Amino acid sequence: HTHTQNIRPQHLKHQHTDDKPRQQNTRSHATKPPHTQSSLHSPPPLLQTRTHPLFHRQRAPPPHALTLPYVATGPLDLPLGLASWALIAVYQLCSSRFTAAWASQNCEARAVWARYILEKGDYILGVQTLRNGLTSASFFSSACFTCLSLLIGIASQNLATLTRVALLKFATTGLLLIGSALAYLQSVRYMNTCAFLFQVANDQRDESTSRGTVMLLMVLAHNCWAAGEKMLYLLMPAVIWLVAGGVVLLPFVIGF
Repeated sequence: HTHTQNIRPQHLKHQHTDDKPRQQNTRSHATKPPHTQSSLHSPPPLLQTRTHPLFHRQRAPPPHALTLPYVATGPLDLPLGLASWALIAVYQLCSSRFTAAWASQNCEARAVWARYILEKGDYILGVQTLRNGLTSASFFSSACFTCLSLLIGIASQNLATLTRVALLKFATTGLLLIGSALAYLQSVRYMNTCAFLFQVANDQRDESTSRGTVMLLMVLAHNCWAAGEKMLYLLMPAVIWLVAGGVVLLPFVIGF
């Protein structure tokens, strides 16, 4: 009887021994971390909580508006600025008496040059010279319009904080830029017309275009060029007044 009690069926022994690893496997599954069970369908553990530093990172501040570092207008800014411009006007009136002969000589030189090109028939030299003048005048005109657009953008962004004196400064600088750009643009127009009339000015069958017309256009182109150049010179004190104020503009005008 004791012998029969110790003897168990063979299939029951295998069943008893197989239950232990199954219990161990179920325990191991129960003790696994929750994020390893479905790692393919769940987000990364760093993004599961809003306490992570990525959610509290401060955003970069938006870019500030483009501002011009001009000095705040003081009580002496306007009187000193007007005094400086008065000195510039007096200087221009006095110097025009001495430079009138030089200006007329330059105009005559343009007319003589146009007559020489037409008489010799050297149109290649004439077109090349006009091309150089057209390129430089177009560059100055484009540069003035570009600076004008930037100036208008800066003034419009700071319009609420600008004083009347600051608006006067911006207006003076803008008017000089507009005048210089238009003067150079008109010079481009005259020289471009001369380049077309070079070939037909010697044609005697048509009296509407003559050598005198080409010579006159060259003189007008030179006058417009000189006007644009003078406004560019006046633009320098306008920018100094806008950026540094009349305290710096008056010594600059006196020393210059």
